[in-house]
Amino acid sequence: MNKGKKTITIKRKTFKRRGGTSIMSTPSRIQRSFRGYKNVVREGGDVCNGRFVNDNLVNGKITRFYSKIIDEGKFVNERLTEGTRTYPDGTIEEGKFNNGSLIKGTRTYEDGKNEKGKFNNGSLIKGTITYPDGIIINVGAVEDDNHGRPY
Repeated sequence: MNKGKKTITIKRKTFKRRGGTSIMSTPSRIQRSFRGYKNVVREGGDVCNGRFVNDNLVNGKITRFYSKIIDEGKFVNERLTEGTRTYPDGTIEEGKFNNGSLIKGTRTYEDGKNEKGKFNNGSLIKGTITYPDGIIINVGAVEDDNHGRPY
């Protein structure tokens, strides 16, 4: 048996708890950690939800207060390393990140333009750009004699 443990269900997730851990009146707001899952509002107003280890978010979601950027996925030192970043203008980046920048993956703009491949300092260095009208441009390909231009 689970001696000294109680089971609590929050948003269809089951957590085992030891005495002393409590939750607030609304199930989505966790006051103290259940196996590292909690909601935290940082000093600058950033809201962090997810699994924490040593008070650092390792898997979950950060909503940045000032920039309104939303990061979801895996984190190291609360910097996105793999997952999805959504900007207020509707741009979505999915893939692997390094030092806060997309390095490999897909960037989709609100107008439907899509960039897929490897990135450096925010710029696509190798991959494809697909425009909403169907034009596809290869970027950084060795066999590309037109340097990425479709003509």
